[in-house]
Amino acid sequence: MLWAVADAATLQTHRDLALPVPYGYGVAATVRVASNPDDVLPHEWVLAYLTGSGPADALGYHGRTPSGQPMMHVFPFLEDPAMRGLVETHEIIETLVDPGLDKVIAEPFGRLVACEPADPVEASWYPVAVRGRWVPVSNFVTPAYYQPLLYPHVKYDFLGLLRYPGQVIAGGYVDVFTPGVGWSQASNGRLRAYRTAVRRPSRSQRRARRSSRA
Repeated sequence: MLWAVADAATLQTHRDLALPVPYGYGVAATVRVASNPDDVLPHEWVLAYLTGSGPADALGYHGRTPSGQPMMHVFPFLEDPAMRGLVETHEIIETLVDPGLDKVIAEPFGRLVACEPADPVEASWYPVAVRGRWVPVSNFVTPAYYQPLLYPHVKYDFLGLLRYPGQVIAGGYVDVFTPGVGWSQASNGRLRAYRTAVRRPSRSQRRARRSSRA
């Protein structure tokens, strides 16, 4: 199953996420399954499967290693085995789009929105056919979701579910930074616990510093 997930993530990122802005993000990855923990090349980013549970029972989250290398964490025993691939592609998409964990977009009224493309639509997915089976992969919002005036007439997410920018479908959420208040989270219904408790101060501070330079 891991090989099918790797193939599905590779296909999705090269075919869908790599579409030029604003239809995609122009980034992709070739995903492979390592034969053992030492089978990692210096330039490769790691998606690690871990036992137990993540912070607040998160199904997965992405961050950085002490050396600054992007890294993804997935807790497979918390997810329905039939949905293997959904959490993985969620984290791969967001890591590719914002490997530095500091990308924010300014709204017209002063708030800043964290660029986490799978979060607003994280409960939605679509199947990718690989290795004779269907693998579920995460839906994602397009750049038009964050900057609708710059990219009019472009759908706000890959599947076309969203009707207006800033919308959050059931099970999704967005993280926003309000000057003088700090980071907060706007959600729509119960979350699937991807990264609800992983808003580390360091990540917020990086994004705040980035926004102050913009």
